[in-house]
Amino acid sequence: MPQLNNVHVSAKCPKSGEEFSYSAAASVSKDGGVFWVELHPALTNIAEKLTHTEKWRYQNIGFKHSHGRLKLECRDLSKGQQFLCTCAADYLSVETTTQRVIVYGQQTAVAFWQGEDQKIYPSGAYKVNGTWRKFQDGLLEGNDHTNFYTLGVSAVVFDKVTSHRPSGDTVHYERVRIDLDDANTQAEKDICWLNGFVRLSIDPEDSQFKQMPYTPEAASFFLQLMLQICRMADSMEKFLTDDRILQLAIKNTFGGNGLKLLPI
Repeated sequence: MPQLNNVHVSAKCPKSGEEFSYSAAASVSKDGGVFWVELHPALTNIAEKLTHTEKWRYQNIGFKHSHGRLKLECRDLSKGQQFLCTCAADYLSVETTTQRVIVYGQQTAVAFWQGEDQKIYPSGAYKVNGTWRKFQDGLLEGNDHTNFYTLGVSAVVFDKVTSHRPSGDTVHYERVRIDLDDANTQAEKDICWLNGFVRLSIDPEDSQFKQMPYTPEAASFFLQLMLQICRMADSMEKFLTDDRILQLAIKNTFGGNGLKLLPI
């Protein structure tokens, strides 16, 4: 496709005086009826929203993916340039709000029969009135099976940043990072610890996770819950991989000393 002179795209925020500009590569179809203009990555979401507004809905503005990048497609190059300048102005007219949240979730692979008295049975074969309790998002249904019963918990503190623009709001999440040396209060230390589980990866926009407004008490609660999961895993590993400790636990558990040595 024939290349054209670059299209200049610019805007200036009347409030802050901040400017945004770039020189966009442009090309045209062989018959001269369709133009393509490079779309700046910062304008992608805004451009897609503006095409649905009353002003631009019927202006033959579209998009084309080329070599991994998104390009503006239009029938009138001057209108395409005007559209991109509108996008740039929208980009600059942003106001942001930040809310600190705790993103959390749980995932289990467990199925059991629970009687009306809340007592737990391995299955419904015990002729006790009750109901099946099945977890792991309904995967243990019917004749489904799993090799292990598992319990999973996750929680991370994020800053939920909402950008308000005329074209609409966009949201992104920033994981809160506090160095332990900079944590001066107990609340900051709890965030540092809770977000310090480096092997834990959470996508806050994944539908399997929930979120709540951050409070120091909530962060402390989830931190203790995460530490308890780690302690349980540590105990299970020690009990079930060392035959001597396992036999000692069995002997003492059923030898009159109650449940003191169960790994929970």
